[in-house]
Amino acid sequence: MKIKKGFTLIELLIVISVIGILTGVLISILNPSLFQGRAFDARRSAVLSDIGTAAESYYAEIGSYPTSTSLLTPYLKNSTWPVDVPRTGNTYVLGSDTSSVKFCVYTACSQCGRTYLKYVSNRPAGYSSNIISSNVTNCP
Repeated sequence: MKIKKGFTLIELLIVISVIGILTGVLISILNPSLFQGRAFDARRSAVLSDIGTAAESYYAEIGSYPTSTSLLTPYLKNSTWPVDVPRTGNTYVLGSDTSSVKFCVYTACSQCGRTYLKYVSNRPAGYSSNIISSNVTNCP
């Protein structure tokens, strides 16, 4: 009987799987900015939700939306206006509509494909508070 030299199909599949796993780990090590950007945007979105909740609390108590950050800060979790994630220099900015009828706040976005993440609340014409991605920095 002749002895055949070579790899079995199972051995080849195991080697290919190990190479694929190592490649995935290497890519994630070499490109951490992609994952950091996503994490930063998730944090920004959470902070915008917190600001939106504070604005809605202000609206429920006062009957209008705040026209400045100083009016809103007592309603925030730490009673301070939030600072964006480290090393970015971004800030959370109130939108240009300060009529007390609408409220919006925006900040720069890293990975969302557009320029800004915004929290927008429209009152009294239908309640549709949400976080949107937009290139425009003013209230809709």
